Parts: sequence; C-alpha cells; structure tokens
Amino acid sequence: MQTLKQITLLYVFFYTSFFAMAQTGIEPPEIIAEGDQFYCPQSEIPVVTNFDIVSQEAIEDFFVQISAGYEFGSDFLVLTGTHPNISFSFNASTAKLTLVATNGGAMDLDDLIAAVKDIRYYSSNVNTQGEKFFSFTLGDANFLPSTGHYYEYVQDIGITWTLARSHAEERNYYGLPGYLATITSAEEAQLSGEQAEGAGWIGGSDEEEEGTWKWVTGPEAGTVFWIGLANGYAPNGAFEFWNTGEPNQSGNEDYAHVTAPNVGIPGSWNDLSNTGQPSGDYQPKGFIVEYGFGGPEDAPDFSAFTRVYTNAIDSIFSASRCGPGAVELRATLTAFEDQPINTEVLWFDSLESDSPIWIGDTYVPDLNETQNFYVLASQGSCYDGQRKMVTATIYDIPDIVKEVTLKNCDADNIPNDGYTDFNLEEANDLINKGDLTFSIDYFLTQEDANQGLNQIDPPFFNNSLADQVFARVESLDGCFDIARVNLIVSATNPLDVMALLESCDDDDLNDGKFAFDLTEASVIILESLPQQDLDIQYYRNQEDAALKINEILPQTSYTNETANDQRLFARIESLDNGECVSVGEYVQLKVNPLPEFEAPSEAIYCQNIGELNLTVSQPQGIYSYEWIDASGQVISNSENAVISRGGTYTVTGTSDLNCRSKVRVIDVKESSIAEISQNDITVVDGEEQNSISIDPTNLGPGVYEYALDNSLGPYQDEPFFDQVTPGEHTLYIRDKNGCGIAQIQVFVIGYMKFFTPNGDGFNDTWKVLGVTSQPMSNIYVYDKFGKLLTELDASDEEGWDGTFNGKQLPSSDYWYRVQLEDGRIHTGHFSLIRR
Repeated sequence: MQTLKQITLLYVFFYTSFFAMAQTGIEPPEIIAEGDQFYCPQSEIPVVTNFDIVSQEAIEDFFVQISAGYEFGSDFLVLTGTHPNISFSFNASTAKLTLVATNGGAMDLDDLIAAVKDIRYYSSNVNTQGEKFFSFTLGDANFLPSTGHYYEYVQDIGITWTLARSHAEERNYYGLPGYLATITSAEEAQLSGEQAEGAGWIGGSDEEEEGTWKWVTGPEAGTVFWIGLANGYAPNGAFEFWNTGEPNQSGNEDYAHVTAPNVGIPGSWNDLSNTGQPSGDYQPKGFIVEYGFGGPEDAPDFSAFTRVYTNAIDSIFSASRCGPGAVELRATLTAFEDQPINTEVLWFDSLESDSPIWIGDTYVPDLNETQNFYVLASQGSCYDGQRKMVTATIYDIPDIVKEVTLKNCDADNIPNDGYTDFNLEEANDLINKGDLTFSIDYFLTQEDANQGLNQIDPPFFNNSLADQVFARVESLDGCFDIARVNLIVSATNPLDVMALLESCDDDDLNDGKFAFDLTEASVIILESLPQQDLDIQYYRNQEDAALKINEILPQTSYTNETANDQRLFARIESLDNGECVSVGEYVQLKVNPLPEFEAPSEAIYCQNIGELNLTVSQPQGIYSYEWIDASGQVISNSENAVISRGGTYTVTGTSDLNCRSKVRVIDVKESSIAEISQNDITVVDGEEQNSISIDPTNLGPGVYEYALDNSLGPYQDEPFFDQVTPGEHTLYIRDKNGCGIAQIQVFVIGYMKFFTPNGDGFNDTWKVLGVTSQPMSNIYVYDKFGKLLTELDASDEEGWDGTFNGKQLPSSDYWYRVQLEDGRIHTGHFSLIRR
C-alpha cells in the first residue's frame, strides 16, 4: 500500500488510455481526494477533507466504497446536506455508495464535487476501532488501496472454470489487464469475496499436482498457498481462506471458488470440479476478475482513497503495592502508519466520566485503597470508544504482634545450662493474631528477614546461637512485616512421681491397647506439686516434649501405641507466666490382657442320650469360670458344665489380675432320635408306581433325613419314595443333629406279570409279593372262563405252580382276585409261559 502523508493526496490519471484521448484532444480525468482523520466513535465524519474532479468526460455515476476495514451491519456511508440534483444509494453488502443524477444522464461536475464532500461515515459500534479506507472511483469495480488493484464480479451462471479464466483475461479496466482473482490477504478476501456482488471462480487450482494448490493466474501465478485437504497446511505462512471442511476433493474438484453466501463463512473458498454442480449452492454463478499488474508500488491507480482511523488501547499494566502509597500504572495504544496526529491515552476514574484525570502512557496516583481506573485511546475532546480497566491494588500489610517472647524448658541432655532447642513455630500463634493465612519464616537478623534470605530451616533453633530471632510474616498477597522473637530458657526441676494408669483390655480387640484418659494422670501429677495454676501437656518422647511438637491431643482419649505397657513424657508449665516447671517421664500406661480361651458357639442336646457336657478349650492362662443358664442361674464355676436341656448358656473367665473375658455365648438346641410307627407311613402299592410317604409331624424335635433299605444311605430330605419295588423294605430315619437312626419294616404289595414254571429256579411260581404282612388275606386264581383254579394262603411263600388237579395248564393269561386283610380288593391278570 502506498505511504500516507498527513493528508492523503492521490492523483489518478487514466494514462493507459492517454494516447487514445490525446488523439481526440480529451485530457484524462483527474481525481483529487484528501483526508486522513481520527474517527470518534458514535459520531459522523466526512470521508474527505478536500475533494475535486477534473474531467472533460461526462460522469453518469460515481462510487465511494469502504474498501478496507469494513464491518458489516455496523459501518455506513450516507449523503448529507441538500443536493437536489444528486441521488445516492448505499449497498450494505458491498459497502458501496453510488451517486447518480436525480433526473438521469450525466451529473454536473460541481454538483458531484459538492455531494462527495457531504458524504459522511458513521459506525453504530461504540467500540469500533482500526482503520477504514474509502475508495473513489468512476467505474463500478471495487478498488483496494493495499494492492492498487480493482475487483469485479461478473455474473455468468453455470460457466466453467476454464472458460471463466479465458473470459477474465479478455477483459480490461481502463486499460488494466484482467485475470481470475488471486487473493493473498484478509482485506483482499473481504473486498473480492464478502463485499462482492456474488460468488464465483477465483484463480487457484491443484490440477497440476493433486493436493498442491497454486495461484495459476495474474502476477502470483505459480505461488503455492495450500497443501493437502481440509487438515492440510499453508506453506511459508501463505494466506488461505478455505471454508470449514474445505478443500475436500469431493469428486474431481481441482478449482477454487468463493462459496455461496449462505454456506459457512462469508467470502471463504471451496473446491469444485471444472463444471461444478448443475444447480444449487455449488453451481458456479460467475467469476471474480482482478485488474492490475505487478505490486502496488508498480501498478497505476485509477481511484483515489482516504482513511479514517480509531486508535485502541493495546496493552494495560495494572500494578499493586503493600500499604498506602504511589502506584505506577501504564497503558499503551495502537498507532497506525503515518498517523497525522498522535493519539493520547486518557485516564478516567469511572466508565461514565467525561473528564479525564490524567493524559499520558503512565499514571502514578497516590492511594490508600484499591481503585479501578479506565483508559481510552483518543484525540481532542473525544471521550467515546472502548475503555479498558486498569487496577491499582493496595494490599494490607499483615497485622501482627511486633515483639513476642518464647519460653522453653531447659530439658535437653545438659539440664539447666541455660541453653535448649526451641520450636520457633510455637511463636506463630503469638504473632499472627489468629490469622492462619499468614506464612511465617524465621531468620537470624532483621536484614535477612526483610530480604527473605538465609531462612532458619528447620524451625528448631538452639538459643546458644542467639537469644532472639526475627519472623517474616507474609500474607497471601505477598505483603510482609517483621516481628522480633525473644528466646528465654526456664530451669526445670525433676519430680518424684509416676502416674500409673492401668486398665483391662476390654475394648473390641484383645491387643494390649486401650484408650486412656490422660487427664487422670494430670490429677496425680498435680497432687505432687504445690498449689498453683499449671498446664500439663503429654508427649511420646523427650525430644517432642522439649520442642513442644506432636503433642498428644485430645488428652481424654489416647490409645497407647506400644502394646501392654508404655511411658509418656509430661511437660508442666505455669499458666501465670509461661515458665517451665518440669519435663519428665511421669506417666505409665499399663494394659492387662483379657482371659483367652475357646468355647463352642453351639451344641446339641440329644433327649434320647441324656446329659451334655459343655467345656472350654485352649485356655491361655489359669482362670476362674462362671457358667450361666438361660434363667440367669450360675450352674458351674469350673472349666465345664453339665446340662440336661437346651437353651442359651454363657461362660466367662476371670484372670488373677481381675480382668474378665468377653462373654462366650453357647446356643444349645434339643434334638432326638425319631419315633416312627406304621401310623406315620402311607404306602401306595398294587399299582404301576408304588410309593412310600412318611408324615414327619410326630417323629420328634430333631431334623431328619430318610433312606430306604440301607442304613448308610444315600439319605434324602424329602420324606417320600416312589418307584418302590413290591416286597419287604426297611425305612431308616436319621437325625441330622447326630442323635441316632430309627428304622421300621415296610411292606409293599405287588403282583407278578408272568411266571415260567420250567424248574430253572427263576419265576417258577406265581405269587403276591409283600402280602405276608397281611396273613388273613385271600388269594384266588381263575382261568379266562372264570373257573377257580386255586386258592392261595397269604402266608404261603411257595405260590401257584401252574397246575390244576395235578395237571400242568397250558401257556395262557390267567386272572387273580386278592381280598386283602385291610379290606382292599385287587384284580388283574398275568401270563403263564411254558418254554
């Protein structure tokens, strides 16, 4: 961009068409535009301070455009004043104001000049800042001062990229050659894309090498500006303005295109194929032509331009101090190239104030408390714009006790020599007045404390080095003050006392530990001393007691850390003057163990067996015992107790130290062998599926299980057996508690389906099985015609041999009728088979 002087004066000669004009005797037009001004937000400002046009040509329209720094929706151009012969319109999309004659045709030159002088710029953004450039052109192409080039959108729906490139190179603008636009800066992208009247092709392509995007038109031809897809990169800091997710090579997309206005980022780019889509947002609607050659320093200018600028605060530097006093605050502002008048930093004491309290980059107020100030970059009496807050913070210096005395007992290895170790952190509570947010460090000298050097670390200090130290007390804000700490040693006197606290280990664990109340030891110790106001603290060892660290708290509940026996140190101090009275091993804690032995948690009393002997086992010492039954009566004082009924029993042991054990509870349940009779048994027999059922209701108090024909089992919980074979069976009932096995004979009646009287010893006779349990039963055998062949005795185990009157009967089916003693009658048939 050309260098701006205090007032921009740019003469534009249409010298590329000079020779054509010279032949007709017409001089090239000349535009003179002056203006480089500070803009005060929320005001209107003329776009020129001076303007003139010298032209022999008739001018039908004239254009003024915000060509750089445009904020859509906030920046506006408007024609003010009275201009009856001139009409104007402002296009917010292109940021371009157009002047035309009210009645059509050419404008009067004086009317045009007067109108341009009355064009005003204003912004609705109260915080607007930066530079705004205004271009003045006769043609409707957009002019960008930073490149010296012109940009024109040409509508041509559906045009291909290759044809657009050809058409662009056929065009010229006042003699300047055209080409598909190459966009190398953000302001160029805004003017040629976002502020253009439409979207279309630009001069970028990766057709030569896929993924390597180059400018292939204009002076930048051959310059690579992007490598890869959407996640690629711009080499050497090249400018790029791809839309989100672009380029994406969705098809053979090798050409750059300014995206449709309603898709993603306004004015950004996407990649399309040479033809694009046949319709919609990705159908090419035209192309963007850039006019010019070389860089901005070489190109002829066919427009004038002016500038307004609004400076802004660039950086602020708040500051703080400890306590009242001067605070140096600073602020810097942005400065623009060749700014004609220096902008100043104005300081205000509120956001609304219209009267600055200071002007300059640095402000040093003298303050007693924290205060906010507000800075504005401005000129003259402009107090509008963005103000930024600068804070001067006044931190409080710690409120402390400036001198304290720390006393300690002379309780080291050389008693009463006047020297001992101090725990300097004991002085913290004396100094900080209860504010625990302060950090406190200790130093040998006040100078070291002021500088924070040579800290005493750790905070254990022997007064043989010095009888005073200095505390640096620092707040969370970093402010500090110094306190003097005087160190005084008190002589100590040994006491002839040992406070014994003894207890049985009657907590949940018999581990030799117990929660002692150490205040009981204090009573014993104080009784050995003259009446006075004393404080007693307890520690695990002499070093802790001497340095007053790791005090045992709370005193009312300390569990000894060494099992069974532990000694503690007591530190005794005067409450009147803090003097140390004595430090020594004056407390003994003793924990006596509880009796330990084993006892069953449950037992079974068998009613059918008799008395049950309960006994303890594995005692860890010689104890006395006490057995108590469910009624609360003592039943034994020995290691065992004989009982004759169920119930809940307890046993405790007591040691010779009178420590009583935890109570052992024994739950004794009653049980018994089963008492079974035939009345408790139900037999279903003479059927295809015989079964035996037992009614457990009257068996007894035990928990029973059942087996058939084998006392060793297997046993089952269910009192039912099915698929029982006919004949005599033994039912076994076992008490699960171990009180014994009862048994009973059970007979299941059944009928043979066939017999083979051939003398081989197997099935030689037919008989009724299991009927011997009912000896009064009657058994009759018939042939198929109903003729009685024999009558059998229920007690006869021989059965029928298949003869009638001494003669063998043939193989056939025969019928039986059995009238059982219990009144049941069974009938059926069977087969006689001869082989």
